[in-house]
Amino acid sequence: MSSIRRIALSALLGLSTLSARSAPTACDDDFSAAALGTAWTFFDADGETGGSSRLAGGKLELAGKGSDVFQAINEFVGVKRAAAPGDFDVSVKIESQTNTNGWAQAGILAANDAGDLSKGGYVIVDVTPENGYHVFYDAAGTVGTLDKHADVGVSAYPVWIRLARAGTKFSAWYRNQAQGAWLPIAEKFETQGTGTASQLALVSLSHNDAAEAKTVFDDFACQGGSTRLSALLRRGADKTAAFSPPGFDVSGRNLGAIIRDASAVPGKSPRPAARTALYRAAEKR
Repeated sequence: MSSIRRIALSALLGLSTLSARSAPTACDDDFSAAALGTAWTFFDADGETGGSSRLAGGKLELAGKGSDVFQAINEFVGVKRAAAPGDFDVSVKIESQTNTNGWAQAGILAANDAGDLSKGGYVIVDVTPENGYHVFYDAAGTVGTLDKHADVGVSAYPVWIRLARAGTKFSAWYRNQAQGAWLPIAEKFETQGTGTASQLALVSLSHNDAAEAKTVFDDFACQGGSTRLSALLRRGADKTAAFSPPGFDVSGRNLGAIIRDASAVPGKSPRPAARTALYRAAEKR
């Protein structure tokens, strides 16, 4: 290992020792267990029968229907965690997604209560098979309805989706390479009624009530918002260049992945016009 790699690794190990003293219980999950961990609870809100979750080959598979997540429609299947107070910074790898519709969606949901979105704090960051990467959030009007969105990029898999909260502001990113820079979808936006605690969920919907979509997730990473290590990671690739060896991205990554990679470092999609018009018109209300 070169000297610069040893320095970077030593610095990370030092930070991990400091953060371990104050960090909440680790919530990373690579889904390699025989059964879904007790931290997760499956829920079916797609308005149809037959939704499911399962672990297979060290991956999480969500299968279900659901017509949309926009305005008053919130239909999906997912696995959720208990609400946790304070800031967070989480990411997940999405390996594949059934193209039941160009607007099928899969990603990360945050809300005060994933089972009752009218309680506020509701936001989703997701990928679609044909229409890039999106953030939907609740800016005004009836609490629990998504009326604002931002979109970027061209859909590709695998993709890593990331959502962070700092105070009452949220930011979302994506990337298509494990060591690539995080690319912003939307940053420092607010959603109505955000409380002191957020419930996180991984969700999937088919955007087609007649067809079931399957999404394959892997490597859920939760940095836990309050530690020195996660504060460093949340700064993003542009703020960590001086800390990292060339080609070594530490932004938004769990410590285990960073350490594993430290010894192996080498030297807008268009949307249908009708859909776009619907979103823009709704946002102007």
